Amino acid sequence: AILEAAGTSLDHVLKVTLYLRRMDDFAAVNAVYATYFRPPLPARSLVVSAENPGPVGFDAIAYLPEPTSP
Repeated sequence: AILEAAGTSLDHVLKVTLYLRRMDDFAAVNAVYATYFRPPLPARSLVVSAENPGPVGFDAIAYLPEPTSP
């Protein structure tokens, strides 16, 4: 909903950073991640820290595509 409100979509995500509290959650998070993105996949970073405020978090950088001419 946030990407759509900004005029873009998951197809225009360039980079994702995932934040996990436990590395043991990576396989499950990766399986869900794969349902949202298709090739070419955005660049991705992973931060694992017991200090993360929640079990899973993420941020993403997307671009606004050029408007198409009618």
